[in-house]
Amino acid sequence: ERLRDDFEFLTGLAPDLIVVAAYGQILSQPVLSLPEHGCINVHGSLLPLYRGAAPIQRAILDGHTETGVTIMEMEAGLDTGAMISKVRTPIEPADNAQTLHDRLAKLGATLLIETIPGYVSGEITPEPQDDSQATHAAKITRDMGRVDWSKTATE
Repeated sequence: ERLRDDFEFLTGLAPDLIVVAAYGQILSQPVLSLPEHGCINVHGSLLPLYRGAAPIQRAILDGHTETGVTIMEMEAGLDTGAMISKVRTPIEPADNAQTLHDRLAKLGATLLIETIPGYVSGEITPEPQDDSQATHAAKITRDMGRVDWSKTATE
């Protein structure tokens, strides 16, 4: 019943565009179809790399030296929609998930403000993702947070 109430509330707003950031759920097709300009997501990776729940943590764990933010169209799949815009940033040796998250949040907010006008006007043409290059950023488990004192800090 709550989902029906939420959908009725959204319908009553008659949104032109829905923007999602760090939501963690896949939107239903009726919600995705509701706004005139669809739904877009601010994702914390350079898609198609690190689709999924933990892109920031996975980029650090995998030793990447660069990551970024992608503004993408939302569709039924998990972070599979066409890419609207991207911004890159280095992953510094001193970065942790929180510092990188905070930097990506600021970059994403700025990118969103810069992107929306061109997107809704049709000046920006979204680019499909290359699924053959896609990687998945699975959720981080509690066990992954355990320190193995026999390993070096980098390991």
